[in-house]
Formats: sequence, structure tokens, C-alpha cells
Amino acid sequence: MQDQAASVLAAWATRPVEFRAALIGSASPVRGGTLLRLAGAQVEQVGQELRRHLAPLSAVLGDGPWARKW
Repeated sequence: MQDQAASVLAAWATRPVEFRAALIGSASPVRGGTLLRLAGAQVEQVGQELRRHLAPLSAVLGDGPWARKW
């Protein structure tokens, strides 16, 4: 998971800043991982970005993080 946290940090560190972007975000290192902040004009777009970054958790959890409803 450390590798995934580092890749999220690297991806957001190199992402260009766009004027009036539909999706904005930032990533910050925290002990043992990464804090990802996202904001977007459309809920679907933010959800898609979250799913992309959380997909590697499926192997750790044994299922997708969005697979269950409670």
C-alpha cells in the first residue's frame, strides 16, 4: 500500500493547474499513507476519480471498497 500512496502523491504533484478545471484536488503525505482531497463540478466525476485511486484496495479488502451497501 505504501507504493500506492506514493503513486497518488506523485500523480497529483505533477498534475498541471488548470484555470476553471472541472475537477481539482491535492494529495498530502500522512503517516502510513496519503490524504487525497477532491472537488468537482459533477459528483460522477469525483466518484470516478475516487474509484480509480481506491481500486488497489480491492486486493487488501478482498472486495471492492464500493461493493457493499449497509
